[in-house]
Amino acid sequence: MIRIVPRPGEYIQVTIKRFRKICERDGIIKEVKKHSYFETKSQIRRRKRLKTIRRIQSENRDNSQSGRDQSSNPEKNSQKRFFARALR
Repeated sequence: MIRIVPRPGEYIQVTIKRFRKICERDGIIKEVKKHSYFETKSQIRRRKRLKTIRRIQSENRDNSQSGRDQSSNPEKNSQKRFFARALR
């Protein structure tokens, strides 16, 4: 549980802002939003799969922008297979 003690002479708006920042940093707001509605197991799996795809695509994009040669990457074929399975 988060406790915020107002500092002497501190305005209430500043105290509330400090509280919000701490909640956001700890991930409490994100967790509350996540549990605010029911999500089926298939929706959870789909969300995780899409997150993984986005991460891999981002890594591939970063590698291609840095000038690396993709043909020398041994994981290229396994990533293609992963994308084929994931997009079904």
